[in-house]
Amino acid sequence: MSESYSSSFIPKHSAGKKAIVSRKKNYIVLSIVSYALFVSAPLASAAVFIYQRHANNQFDKAVVALDENIKGFKESDLTRVTEFATRLNVSKSKLQSHASIVNVLTAIESATAETVKFKNLDIARLDDSTLEVTGILTTSELDGALFQRATYNAKDIISSPLFTDVKIIPAKSENDAKNTTPKSVEFKTSFKFAVADVMYKSQPVPVAETTATPVESVSEVANPAVAEDTSNI
Repeated sequence: MSESYSSSFIPKHSAGKKAIVSRKKNYIVLSIVSYALFVSAPLASAAVFIYQRHANNQFDKAVVALDENIKGFKESDLTRVTEFATRLNVSKSKLQSHASIVNVLTAIESATAETVKFKNLDIARLDDSTLEVTGILTTSELDGALFQRATYNAKDIISSPLFTDVKIIPAKSENDAKNTTPKSVEFKTSFKFAVADVMYKSQPVPVAETTATPVESVSEVANPAVAEDTSNI
């Protein structure tokens, strides 16, 4: 038999090979990126230009304001402000070393015997760290004055206690004169406090307790004859 030939002119493809397809996705991504860079570059330049103009305007305004302040500056104003700052610092220092009169009176009361009374009392500040208390005390017996001196000497918060001008006051009437016990003993005293021991400490106080009663100086009005003056205790 004669061999039969196919009339088809299309060549046959092998079943083991795949057709090659060209990829265009990479070209699309590159195009998008390039377009984005092309658009963003002018926008960035415009933003930088606008910010530069704004910064220059602010700088010019600051320079003008500085020139106006320099023209309006007065040496007298600076001196007044400097003096005020100095006074403010001094006031702050004084406030930080402020002694409490309440603490001073409380310390004196705790160190004074019940049989001894103050006829008058003065409190003075010698310097930034020391308070001096002076006064005249009275008691019924001389032993009370001796006991008071020992009490002040034993108190650590009280320094340099001094007793002078001890006077024995006689009885006022003939009936009282029959008694061997003198009417009263009067003497002067002075001692010191360290400001650090009686510092003022601020505490919250209710409104109802903020009203302070004025303290009046009370002195005994009497003109007794001095019967005897003894030496300093």
